[in-house]
Amino acid sequence: MNTYIIYFAVILIFFFVIFITVKSVYKNLYINKSSDQTNDFNSDDLLQEVKQKINITDELNKLNDLHKSGALSDEEFKAAKNKILSN
Repeated sequence: MNTYIIYFAVILIFFFVIFITVKSVYKNLYINKSSDQTNDFNSDDLLQEVKQKINITDELNKLNDLHKSGALSDEEFKAAKNKILSN
């Protein structure tokens, strides 16, 4: 009789462990799916931001080249640089 009680308790514990495992796996799958959708959205925003920063960097480099060649005075360089950085 005692062995039946022990077997029943072991089977209950076994099913409880399986239930917890399956629940956590499904929860993890749901979180991964929702984070993938969020990452797709954020990666597009990040790409746009990087392109914008590259454009600003290119403009500043061109402006610096003009300043070094003497085509722009110090005042013109500072004004143009502030205009680019304020955008």
